[in-house]
This record gives sequence, structure tokens and C-alpha cells, in this order.
Amino acid sequence: MATQQIKIALWRTVKAAWACYVRHFGTLIKINVAAWALMVVAGIALNSVLMHAGFRPNAGPSLIVLSCWVLSLYLMCHTLVTTQRYVLLDERPAINPVRALVSPRSLRCLGYLALFIIVAFYGFNVMLGWLVFLVPAMSIIVVVAALLLWAMLGRLVFVLPAAAIDAKPDLMASLVQTKGNSLRVFFVILLIFVPFVVAHQIVLWSDPYELGPISWLLAALRASIVFNAVIAASVGLALAYQALVISPQAEVPSGVPPLTWVRRELDPSVRWIFWSIVATGMALPWVVGIGVKLYLDAHGLPTWPWGYFVHPTRLAVEFVLSVVFASPFIALAFLARYLLSVPRWGTRYWERLLVILCGLVGGAIGTVRTFWLVFAKFDPMILFGPLPLLYVDDMLRGLLIGCLIAGLSVLMRKLFGHA
Repeated sequence: MATQQIKIALWRTVKAAWACYVRHFGTLIKINVAAWALMVVAGIALNSVLMHAGFRPNAGPSLIVLSCWVLSLYLMCHTLVTTQRYVLLDERPAINPVRALVSPRSLRCLGYLALFIIVAFYGFNVMLGWLVFLVPAMSIIVVVAALLLWAMLGRLVFVLPAAAIDAKPDLMASLVQTKGNSLRVFFVILLIFVPFVVAHQIVLWSDPYELGPISWLLAALRASIVFNAVIAASVGLALAYQALVISPQAEVPSGVPPLTWVRRELDPSVRWIFWSIVATGMALPWVVGIGVKLYLDAHGLPTWPWGYFVHPTRLAVEFVLSVVFASPFIALAFLARYLLSVPRWGTRYWERLLVILCGLVGGAIGTVRTFWLVFAKFDPMILFGPLPLLYVDDMLRGLLIGCLIAGLSVLMRKLFGHA
């Protein structure tokens, strides 16, 4: 039996976050004024040290740079905690804001945020970033890898508001709470950040990169932009947490309509078709590669060793490549979910399914042909090219044939009056 799943309304949540940020701007600044002042000081100090060192990584006093970064990160966590406690609990710090800077909640958030940063930027992304520097054609791989990684982090981000309001933060609980909404939560935060990123870049481009009052003023302005970005994003995260965890379908502080809507779960057969199409797209290129290698080995022709493809350092890249290769099939899977979920356009289920099957067959034929040629004269760099463009047209032709057959069936049924 189909169940219901609560989904967060992306644009409505972004608009609610901006409305709340603007309406309560004075209060949000007041409760975070000490963090703001220290962040400005840290930004000016960091800018001055880096300019004095000529922006050379090993030329300056790295201890000061590291201290400024750690202090700024802690101040961001403190701002996140106070902002989310204000939005979710309507709490204002009852003591001097300077004394409130040292907080166990902020330290807990700092630990989680540091973990996210290490995973997101100093782990997988940096490794692939070096590969892009060496091989520009791999940029699409990094984009897909980053989206997959950030989607995973989107599943865990609810530990931050949980830590802020003393709700026993738990990574596994966050996985459950964000199920089906991880990308939505991620894009809520991303869309809130965009205006601040643009403003930050404009100020950065205006910097003369010379020690002096103008440079210090611009550094203070950049730090203020980052500070306000953290506040606005914290408001968005708090509203998403409230909508999905604390009180689904409830009114939010800014007085907007409910931020969630209810979607019925997919029928099990539609879900099975969806994931079968995705799995086919991800596995078929490598199945063809295995077949080509076995064929060449049987005829005594030189091939790459099996160990090259199953080397541990290449498995992560190959997984991302599989997602890229499967991109037309992933699009087809979403089309299947759209067409098969409910009756559409006076068609029967088998007619809509026929359209999808024709597209799948066309895509599979094009994929086999493409990767047979790729692996027959294999060069690793070929895998990083836009290979899906070579077989997406086969899938489109299959879809067109399926639409013609389904349309003809509907026409015949109407002409001859079949039920």
C-alpha cells in the first residue's frame, strides 16, 4: 500500500528564510554582535598576513593564518547556534554576548562542521581537483562527484540544528530525518548563499591588494558578508529542520504558509522500473568492456590488465564515471517515474511502459555500440570525454518510436471505440 512522504517546498523555504532574515535583521545582528566584531578583526588580520606574505602558501606565519581560520570557523558555529536558537526557540542570549561566545553547543557544532569541511573540501574534492588541474576534460567528473558528496552531506546536516537546540545530535537520526529531502535541504542553503557569494566576489575583485586602510575596509566588508551569509543560511537550515522534524506542516516564524507538502510514495513496480533503468545505465558500459576484453584475450590481442580497472585508487573515479555514463538512463528513469505514476493523456499503462522500453532499448543499443569501440582500442583518457552524447540520440529515437506506437494505439482505440 502506498504511503505518504513529507517533502520540503524548496522555493517557499528559501523565500521564508529571506523574509525571516530581513524582518529580524536587527535582532539577529544584536545577538551576534560580539561574533561579528571578532570575525571582522580576524578577517582584517588574515588579509594583512596573507598580503604581507605575498599570498605564497609557505611564505607567511602559518600559525597566525591557522588561528584566524579556526577562530572564524568557531565564530560561524557560534552564530549558527544563536541564530537557530532564536528562530526555533525564540531565545535571546540572557547574558553579555561576549561571555556567551564560549558555549559547549558552539564547540559541538564546530566538531561536526569541521568533519563536514574535511570530508567535502580536503578529501575527495581536493583529490579530484588535482586531477582536473592535470586533465581539464575531467571537470564533469568533479561536478558529479561534488554533487554526490554534497548530497550525502545534505543527509547529515540536521545534526547542526539538533546540536544548537540540545536535541541530542545523531548522524543516523539526521539520515532518517532528511530522507527524500537531502538535495532540497542542500539547495535551500545553496540558494541562500548565492547573493552573498556574488557580493563577496565583487568586493574581492575591488581589492587593490595593497596594505592600507582601503584594503582593511574591504577585508572587514568581506568578513561582514560572510557573517551575514552564515546568519541567513542558519535561518534557512532552521526553517527546514522545523518543517521536517519539529512540527511538519506548521507555521514558521515569518508567518508564511506551511513549508512542506505531502507526496505519495511510488508504487513498488514503478520504483523497481526506476532503479532497474539506472542500474542498467551504470553497469552496461562496464559489461561491454568486460566482453570486449574477453573477446580480445580469446583472439590473442593485447589488452589492459584486469588490475588496472579494479585498483583501489581508481574505484571511486570509476563509480563517478558510471554515473556520468548513466546520465541519459537516469533522465529516462525520471521520465518513467513521471509517466507510470498516474494515468496521463488518455493512455493505458502498457502504452506508457512501451514508450519507456523503446527508449531503453535504443539507449542500450547505442551504449553497446559506443563502448565496444571505446574498449576495442582503449585509451583511459577517452573515458573522460562526453561519451553520453554519442548514444543519447539513440535513446531519443527509441522514445520517438515508442511515442508513435503508443499514439497509434490510442488513435485506433478512439476510432474503433474500444474501451
